[in-house]
Amino acid sequence: MNSIVPLNRQNPIPNLLLAVGAALGVYWFALFVLTHLPPELLLRGFSSSEQMLANGNDKVMHFIAYAGLSFLFAFCQWLRGVDDRRLIRLTLVIPGLYAILDELLQIPVRRSADLMDCFADWCGVLIGLACFLLARTVMTQLAGRVSSAEA
Repeated sequence: MNSIVPLNRQNPIPNLLLAVGAALGVYWFALFVLTHLPPELLLRGFSSSEQMLANGNDKVMHFIAYAGLSFLFAFCQWLRGVDDRRLIRLTLVIPGLYAILDELLQIPVRRSADLMDCFADWCGVLIGLACFLLARTVMTQLAGRVSSAEA
């Protein structure tokens, strides 16, 4: 079977990097599209869409969306072999700056640039990074136990 990117059975990291990189690209694109649709189009079909936004539930959505973005971003950087300090800096800066840009780019599509949305985005970036670091620690410890059990 021919494929564009040959699978590396000896070292699975390039395969995982490809999968996580693709997931990051699709996720980021979907995030961009969803944050730039006009609100009446995005919330069509929800009976209480105005109430949902008025209650601040959109802040929870911002938080979760950016936590996912930073988790995938950090995972991708780790698989690329980026050292810890740089991984943390990149994960805080790039999704954090994108959060600002994302809010500003919503103005032309009749959505409001909201400082509290941006704050929720930044909190999501921090929590997503923390979740990645915790998950990486657990994965590393489990991998160490498996390799010591095999020896």
